[in-house]
Amino acid sequence: MNKFQRFRKNIDKKYSNKLIINLSPASSFRCRSEFSYKDDHYVMYNKNEKIYMTSYKNTSNAIQKMMPRLLNEINNSRSLKDKLFQINFRSNKNNNVMVTMIYHKNAELLSDKIKDLSNKLNIHIILRSYKFIFSTNDLFFEDRLNFKDLKIYQTDNCFFQPNKFLLDKMIDTVKGFIESPKDLLELYCGVGTFTLPLSTIFKRILATENDRNSIKCLLKSIEMNTIPNIDHARLSGNEVSLLIKGKEFRRM
Repeated sequence: MNKFQRFRKNIDKKYSNKLIINLSPASSFRCRSEFSYKDDHYVMYNKNEKIYMTSYKNTSNAIQKMMPRLLNEINNSRSLKDKLFQINFRSNKNNNVMVTMIYHKNAELLSDKIKDLSNKLNIHIILRSYKFIFSTNDLFFEDRLNFKDLKIYQTDNCFFQPNKFLLDKMIDTVKGFIESPKDLLELYCGVGTFTLPLSTIFKRILATENDRNSIKCLLKSIEMNTIPNIDHARLSGNEVSLLIKGKEFRRM
């Protein structure tokens, strides 16, 4: 029994209508992946087992190609590998790659070396350690939605849908649920994955989110796409409930 059959069986008693299943490829589908670094390898964990690798087939083709190249550069540099404990990857539809390298030491002295590495590999690198951050570009990573070619932005530490094949299908599915649109209150809007395309359907949108980085990405998208009908507020779902009941929030 595969996972779809198990899911169907589990919900049969509560939902008997036809299920529409959108499939993505079995590999090369993840545009966001995080790895530990140990013993000259990328590392993932299966319970208590360490899995050592030089590449990972589930990541996008752009990330798969970059992983061994970056690893080789790191392993051949004593300063880059020293106290490096995590390496995160993100890619976009243009096959650009953003890498975050996180250290258990003051990484400020690595800034010039990271600049050179970024230029050599043609990637955007963010360097992080305790109370320190350095980026070879700005902190925003641009991507595009298929819907009206909207620009959308993410940072290296905010949530972004990792499956590039399902992202636009998810947006189309949500749009298909909407009838007689007027105004929209959106909870936990994130970086605006649904907010941006839905702004062409609804008269006005109030998008709420309590993550500061996600709000910054949303504001960047609103500016770059010149969208006039999205307002935002840094509120959690519970705070929105209190707002509806009459509580005032100064930070809006």
